[in-house]
Parts: sequence; C-alpha cells; structure tokens
Amino acid sequence: MYRGKRISVVIPCHNEEDGIAAVMAQMPPIIDEVVVVDNNSTDRTAEVATAAGARVVTETRKGYGYAHKAGYAAAKGDIIVTMDGDGTYPPDSVPLLLYVMMEEKVDFITARRWYSKSGEVKSPVRLLGNAILSGTMMSLYFRFIIDSQSGMWMFKKDILPELDLTSNGMALSEEIKIEAFTHPGIRCLEMPIYYGARIGESKLNIWRDGFYNLFFLVKKRFMLRKKQPRLRVVEPLRPAARRPSRSSGAPPTESDRMALPIAHAAAGYLVQRAARRLPGEGRAWRRAALFMVIGNLPDLDFIVGFVLGRPGMLHRGVSHTVLAALVFGIGAGACAWWWRRERFAPAALAFGAAYLSHLVLDWMTIDSRPPTGGQFLWPLSDAYYIAPVTIFTEIHIDGRTRASFLESVLAWPTVVVLARELAMVTVVLGVWHVLEALRLRPAAEPTALVLDRREEDLA
Repeated sequence: MYRGKRISVVIPCHNEEDGIAAVMAQMPPIIDEVVVVDNNSTDRTAEVATAAGARVVTETRKGYGYAHKAGYAAAKGDIIVTMDGDGTYPPDSVPLLLYVMMEEKVDFITARRWYSKSGEVKSPVRLLGNAILSGTMMSLYFRFIIDSQSGMWMFKKDILPELDLTSNGMALSEEIKIEAFTHPGIRCLEMPIYYGARIGESKLNIWRDGFYNLFFLVKKRFMLRKKQPRLRVVEPLRPAARRPSRSSGAPPTESDRMALPIAHAAAGYLVQRAARRLPGEGRAWRRAALFMVIGNLPDLDFIVGFVLGRPGMLHRGVSHTVLAALVFGIGAGACAWWWRRERFAPAALAFGAAYLSHLVLDWMTIDSRPPTGGQFLWPLSDAYYIAPVTIFTEIHIDGRTRASFLESVLAWPTVVVLARELAMVTVVLGVWHVLEALRLRPAAEPTALVLDRREEDLA
C-alpha cells in the first residue's frame, strides 16, 4: 500500500525460473501483490514464483502482449507496475516512481533505461535498434520518448479501458506508450532508472521482433484514432454500435458516411492528367470523363442498393477495399489491351490508381460516427483505418429507404458541404494546371542567339 493505493506488479514470464526468484527477493514491502503470468513455460517458473509469494496466472497463448493483458485482468491493485522476470528492471526503483506519480499527479510513467549498475554494456546492435525504433516513434507521433522499448512502466488502473491495445506480441511495449502519450486526458512522464544484469537467456529475437516493431509503429500511426479528453467522473454509456459483418445478414446502419463526389471526380481527373499517355488515344475529354467516373465508381454501390429498395445496404463494403481496386485495375487493363491494343501494365496501373484514389479520399474524410474509418484492407484485416489528418467534411446518407436516401442527398447541409468542397477542388485543379503550364512552357532562347539569327535572316 502506498498513500492509500494498492500496488500490483505484473511480471510476464517464459522460462524465467532463475530470474524470477531474484526479482521476488528484491520486491519492496509497499507492493501489495505480485502477479506472475506463466506464458507457456517449460521449466519451474510457476513453482518458483509461487514459493516466493507471487500469485501465478497461466496464459497459454504465447506472446508478450497476451501475457501482459492477462496480468492486467488479474491485477487487483489501483496502480499497476510492469517489469520483466529476468532481473533487468530493479524492483527497488518502484518507490521512487510511485513518489513522482503522486507528487506530479501523473497517470502513466515509463521507465527509461539509463545506466547499468553492474557496468554491463549493451550490444551495439541492440542500441542501434532501440535508437531506430525510438526515433521512428518520435517522428511519427511527435512525442519525445527516448526508450520506446522499455519493459517497465507504471499506470493507474482506471485508465486501462481508454487504451486501445491491439498488439499481442513484443510491440505492446511501444503501443501502450503511444496510446497513453497521445491521449489528451492522460498525464504521462518518462523517468530514467538504473537497470540490472540479465539473469538467464534473452527471449528477444533481435531481427524478427525489431522489424515487426518497426512495421507496427507505421501501422499503428494509420490506425490511431482521435481521442477525447478523459473525464474523471462519467455516467455509464452504452457500448458503441459496430458495423454489421458482411456475412452476418444484419440490417445496415441507419446512416452511412460518404466522401464527396466532386472530390472523387477531381481525384480521378488528376490521375488521368498524370497518366494521360497511358490508356489510349481517344479524345481528351472522353478520357477525362472516364476517369472522373472511375473516381466515383466505388460509391455506385448506392445504385445497386437503390434498385433493391435499400440504398445503403452495400455501401462501404467490398467495393471500398484495396482488393477491389486491384481487381478493377487488372480487369480494366485487360479490356484496354484486348479492345484497343494498349499495353496492359500501364493501363492497369492508371485505372487501378483512379479507383484507389477514391479509397484515399475516404481515408482522409472526417468520420464522426463509430466505427470510424473503413475496412480498406479486408479480407486481410478487419481493422478500421482513418488518416491522422482529415481534410474533407463528411455527409451522412440515410440509406434505409429510397425516399430517405433522396431526402438526405438533397438536404441543405449536404448542399453547403458540396459548395465548400467545390471551392476547395477548384483551387486545387487551378494550381495543378498552372504548374502543368509552367512545366510545359518552352524555355526562352538566349538573346545573343536570337540576334544572330535575325542578322542571318537580314543577310
């Protein structure tokens, strides 16, 4: 107990029978409970931990993240402290971290490994890897965290429901820091600590885990959702409604989000201008019109639903995925090759890019109703993705019936948003054409060369 708060220590372990005994021997008396998560150990880790006074929880799903989540669920304290079972994080630093947490009134503290009391020096590969991962995190999230891979942190348990922890592996260490430090209602701090000598063998696969954590940082950046400030006292809320599964047969949500057709047409037009030599010889206006239609093609799923009597039944489904863009690009490229004898690869690339531009704009469109974003990577992932910065305003389309659909399309708020978007797109296209004209304008000839030519003509 510390200042009226129960303290729980969570230690994930996999074959740490030597290390866990040393860690338990150093545990300060202010700790109320130690939860050791046995993550498929094949040695006497659980037996040694129980004998040392820890409460052992078994997690059969192997993974650093799985072990941590099992420990959090089992912990009964008001404040949770995490550390590894190999002795690298000294338990005697817990009182200092608790003192700072209480005095500074912070909710989350991560420990930065600063100096080894034993004089042990980390391998250059580990130091370089940690520097790359921490630098990447700072660049992507604009949060100054020197040791993003530290395995020791401390937090108040009541903030746990507000952390969207998706990783089940080693990346949970960096993910929980990202979630806490980017939350506007959670006060965070990084503090230096001494670290101890490792007992036993390291379970970290440097190259596999390092590259996976780097990939996860990038992936998390695009999945990170805007968080609302945390309220200290809240009323119970109903869970947010989830979008029905494509295979569930459940009725669609009452309102669907739709990025605006003017922007989609403009995006298709810009793709056509950038790749105007790729598919075809026909008239320029025909090609431009074709690509503007392709830019809006995914939203034509409203037409199918309208014919069937429920316009929104198919919206934001399979048509709004990267897979659909790939299939459409290949199919359109094959048609261009067969019908007009165009080169397959450039045509497929141009048509696929025009289709994909629709998904990019949807990704960058404000999305206020849960679940935010779109399942653009389906069927590889069911996660919803939205850009960290959204630039387009959404309009809500009521797709329950034909009448409600037409009413929402013609509603005054929709007209206002369309007008605002038209102005934005006009400026973008104007700048594009000015830059294109400057690029294509022939360079002026030197004055001396022009005078020589005139003299030759006179002679």
